[in-house]
Amino acid sequence: MSSTIKAEAPIFKNRITTLGRINKFKNENLEAKLYTEIRPIKDIEVWSLPGGSGAWQKYTFESVLDQEFLATEIGKSFGPTWTTHWFKITFNIPEEWEGKEVHFQWYSGSEATLWDPTGRILQGLTPGFREEYVISKKYIIGPPITYYVEMACNTLFGAGVGGDGSIAPPDENRYFTLERVNIAIFDQSLYKLHTDMEMLWQMADIFSDTHIGYQAMFAANEMVNKIIFGKNDDAGKVADEFFAEGNGAKVHTLYSIGHCHIDSAWLWPYNETIRKCARSWAAQISLLNEYNEIYFACSQAAQFDWMKIYYPDFYKELKKAVGENRFVPVGGAWVEMDGNMPSGEAFIRQFFYGQRFFQQEFGILCKEFWLPDTFGYSAQIPQIIKV
Repeated sequence: MSSTIKAEAPIFKNRITTLGRINKFKNENLEAKLYTEIRPIKDIEVWSLPGGSGAWQKYTFESVLDQEFLATEIGKSFGPTWTTHWFKITFNIPEEWEGKEVHFQWYSGSEATLWDPTGRILQGLTPGFREEYVISKKYIIGPPITYYVEMACNTLFGAGVGGDGSIAPPDENRYFTLERVNIAIFDQSLYKLHTDMEMLWQMADIFSDTHIGYQAMFAANEMVNKIIFGKNDDAGKVADEFFAEGNGAKVHTLYSIGHCHIDSAWLWPYNETIRKCARSWAAQISLLNEYNEIYFACSQAAQFDWMKIYYPDFYKELKKAVGENRFVPVGGAWVEMDGNMPSGEAFIRQFFYGQRFFQQEFGILCKEFWLPDTFGYSAQIPQIIKV
């Protein structure tokens, strides 16, 4: 008989109190400490692109480099709505940070695009979702680094009156304040603990008073106890053992695939949709390069065509990822159209132009129907897609 005592979650543990403890601990003791050292960047210059909505289309990256950049600083505001402001940011990473994971941090309350000095898009920067860029997983001492940030004076949901998340008509005189431009050391081991505890907390919360919900709550609570006493490795093992457990012999195997739904026309001008695609897809290409197991599904041939026209170098990266069957075109339509009002002829043209583009550019035809964001479907659609 084994002498090992396996702890089981007691059914009488107060669920509300325990979940509250776990949530507070992961937010205040893990998430708040993910960056162990932060240093502000002082060398910041800006060039404000003349013109409003769509004016960015008149300038190549090379022509932006030829402009006169002027010194600026944290706390300055930029606008109005739909304008573009380019920042040149130069910094040295301290020698004592060698071997550390180093991030670049940016927050302007607006969307932005990070570029390197050669004109390569690195990723998008979106407040509340993606406010950092990984400079190096294991920094090696090198020369000063220069980045360019293309700041777009709008948020994820445009610039609606009433603030972020509003779908009201845009506030045409909105300004955005530069609040954070830093380099920082990121604690990857603490991030894993935070991610594991976040998953366990969500399972415990969603599955509520079920057996697996209580097990998840108990595991997360045990992690808290061990971390408090400095046993971070043991806390990680608690999560690893929980997630390694099977869930019976006849369960389904689930697969998930990445996707970001981008409305071609909604709360912003068409020209901002173009930049949203570049920002979002560049981030996905970066993830594909880092994680071999990731796949990304992407609809709307028109958006691919925009990348080909406005970001030809980035489009080559997209094309390579498509050829590797990891950035996967889906749906076969030109855009994700309305599913109710168009005529049969309009539906057919959506698929004709979309499939033709994918075949000419990538040598493929989409085999699935993909239209998740419509409020109903015409009875003609099954007959059309069967053809």
